Amino acid sequence: MEGDVIITQDLFTFRYDASTYSEEVKGVFECAAVRSAFSARAAYYGLEDALLEAMKP
Repeated sequence: MEGDVIITQDLFTFRYDASTYSEEVKGVFECAAVRSAFSARAAYYGLEDALLEAMKP
């Protein structure tokens, strides 16, 4: 958030399995290929490795 402007970024997307024809929604979450906007802040706090591990495909 910068001032009164809220900035959003997709970190994960959900890809559903269209071949499943039931009442359940099936699919997988995939990590976005872009580096997150807050990765510099995570590095400052020593959490960059944990962030990269969480976002590993």
